[in-house]
Amino acid sequence: MKGVFFPPGDTRFGEDADREASLWRELSFALHLVRQAVNPPLEMKECLNGWRGIAEKLAEPPRKRKGQMVMMGDYENQK
Repeated sequence: MKGVFFPPGDTRFGEDADREASLWRELSFALHLVRQAVNPPLEMKECLNGWRGIAEKLAEPPRKRKGQMVMMGDYENQK
């Protein structure tokens, strides 16, 4: 069967229909490859056993600056 348009003017199908490259499909596959390289697969058991260490490494360090209310109190005492 020769490729025909169905609906008229829209999608080609059939044995002879030339497939155009899908840039979205290629980008999706490239993104998948990058994700695999950056985020290695982790086993659930490893994650659960090492959760305390993971949480500590992801935690923000304590703040070193004074809070605004403390700073205002210091300012008031200097007057």
